[in-house]
Amino acid sequence: MASEFSVKTIDMLSRRSALRCANPDCDKLTTGPNTDLNKSTNIGEAAHIYGANAGSARFRIEMSNIERAAISNGIWLCRDCHGLVDKDEQRFPVELLFLWKETHDAKITREIGKPGDLLRLNLIEKDMEDFKQLPPLVREIIKDKPEKWEYLLTVELLDSLLSPVLRKARYLRSSLLNDPLKRLEPEQFPNWSSDKMTEVTNSVETLKNLLGELVASWGPLGEPGDVKRIVHACELYARCANRLLQIAEETAFTIVPENFKSVPILLSESVLHVLSRFPEIPKFIRSILAEENPVGPYHYELVIDLPAGWAEKMVEAIESGRQVLIQNGRW
Repeated sequence: MASEFSVKTIDMLSRRSALRCANPDCDKLTTGPNTDLNKSTNIGEAAHIYGANAGSARFRIEMSNIERAAISNGIWLCRDCHGLVDKDEQRFPVELLFLWKETHDAKITREIGKPGDLLRLNLIEKDMEDFKQLPPLVREIIKDKPEKWEYLLTVELLDSLLSPVLRKARYLRSSLLNDPLKRLEPEQFPNWSSDKMTEVTNSVETLKNLLGELVASWGPLGEPGDVKRIVHACELYARCANRLLQIAEETAFTIVPENFKSVPILLSESVLHVLSRFPEIPKFIRSILAEENPVGPYHYELVIDLPAGWAEKMVEAIESGRQVLIQNGRW
């Protein structure tokens, strides 16, 4: 699917904007008469908020073309303002463009709306209060509900929620964090190591359940999904990832008895390995959205494994340390 807007989307963007530029400092009418009575002059353009192609302004490589071409990613601007925002990304970030669009839509509705339209706008604004902390594009998808909105909402929200978790995981992996240390006595180690491994196992089981909840939130085939349920499922998915990150941090900054010094390293390695699989879900959904005409059921199996040789190393590390403690009467 192409990343450019369809004729239908361009027409809808222009109409929703009342053919006026959405830049509040401009608000220019973008169409008018032409010297040729059979033509009109148009200076309005459907602009991409996130760029349509590599090298264009505000381009995000991870987005699928269907996301780039969705009405939620568009804003109606005059030709001058379109050129202006694309030449200066720092001055006109995506957050500002989404704010322009949201403010302009509300303004037009208030100018031309009947009492019923105004009440409907107030109701929409009230409903959107529940999502005011979400990223601008996510809010636009919730409000506009473009084609395949359930999946667009899922990938955008998961990207946003997972991003800080995965960034911190990279910092931990690269030894860029400096958390307070916790020291364990030899007699504390058995329960500590057992509890940590149980927590990881429980997190993986929770992840399995969350995948089922996420699919259920999309609704039966051919029926609309549940916005709040999708949002909650994505938030819980990210919460599960964040808990795994906390386990990895706690483990990495725990000082254990000398005989077990490799155990925290192995535990942290396993947790970060599991955590690295979390982005595979939005990636898989995007691979479907990238198809020309995705139809029918799709199956994806998320396999949570351990690094090669991890189990053998862990057994050896615990057993060798255990034998030392047994000899000293501390196990």
